[in-house]
Amino acid sequence: MPSVTGTSSLQYQQFVNFASADGVKSGTILASQKAQNGDLTIVAKTKGDFFGNIWRNKDTRDANDAIREAFKQSIVNLFGVTNEDQLPDSVKKAMKLDDYGKGKPLTARRILSVKTAVDKQLAGMAKAAQKSLSAYGITDIAGVDVKHLEKDAAVKERLATVIKTCGDDKEAFELIKSDMAKAIFGYDQRSRSIVLLSNDQVSAKVDQFIDKLNTLRARTGVEDKKMYNAMKPFLWSSDAADLTREQLSCMVTAVNDLDFGKLSNLKPDISKADLSRTAALNFEDMIEEAGMHSGVTCKIGEWKTSSITQMFASMIFAKGIPEGVNARELQTALKTMTAASRPMQSSDDVNASEIRLTQLKGLLDIYCDGPQAFASMSTDDLA
Repeated sequence: MPSVTGTSSLQYQQFVNFASADGVKSGTILASQKAQNGDLTIVAKTKGDFFGNIWRNKDTRDANDAIREAFKQSIVNLFGVTNEDQLPDSVKKAMKLDDYGKGKPLTARRILSVKTAVDKQLAGMAKAAQKSLSAYGITDIAGVDVKHLEKDAAVKERLATVIKTCGDDKEAFELIKSDMAKAIFGYDQRSRSIVLLSNDQVSAKVDQFIDKLNTLRARTGVEDKKMYNAMKPFLWSSDAADLTREQLSCMVTAVNDLDFGKLSNLKPDISKADLSRTAALNFEDMIEEAGMHSGVTCKIGEWKTSSITQMFASMIFAKGIPEGVNARELQTALKTMTAASRPMQSSDDVNASEIRLTQLKGLLDIYCDGPQAFASMSTDDLA
């Protein structure tokens, strides 16, 4: 029967190696032995216990609790969290935490079940990172198997660092997953190439994002959930990621100070004439005004690529769409309007009007469907 020797504390991979070894059956019960030098060895328990035993003595129960506690700590260490409550739900479910502290034995079957959950969790994150890399057009990174990120030990370590840094903030984790590659890869100026970031760099990048997310939460508060929800998807994007906490606060203030009565006729039954003459024009003016008063650069003409412009627009929609109007219905109405209903104007005026309408429709799509509605990613975004 195989055994696995480690240091003074057992590591997750040691448990997996033992449970996966030849000769180990699913019902094999684990135990640990301590050498004179302090090293711990995982061995199969050969006597004194069996699965389903209800007559265990105190020494047996204590030994079972000890190996279980060591296994739990190895998983906590793997994900870099402080306790089991911060582990992914799927992993906690596989661990069957209710069985801990009750003297029950740890079997190879349970270890492999947890391994499946851990692999699935990290594989899902790796898949999200691969999707991001594909969007960036990146197919090769020195020292990284881009096609099989889920098998790369260093990549999995960085992904675990993302989980660790996010902690209990599941909302932050889900936002980061929208561009997972940005969390673990970066652009190295010296080599002029994309590289795998260090664990410290990954942690710092995620920490900075969460700090800004918390700033936004504090600034908008629970009473202004619409504005918060409108802004948060952009904080992980390229140009918006460079915003300071002070700038975020100024953006919220600037939008709140706008006259939203200018959008009172922005409804699904609005005519094309009213849409182009008033609503679209007012909307453009409001974005420029918010940008000017906040001190944050905002270029309406670059709305397709500017996350900041899209953020201002989404905040204005969140606050300015008239009460009782459904954003989706408004989105459908704008899409179905045809050029046949265009008002009679000079050619220059018509061109400017159509540009505003295109902007309004596009920015409403982004508000309704998220930043990915007009996503344009380049390797510069990883810098």
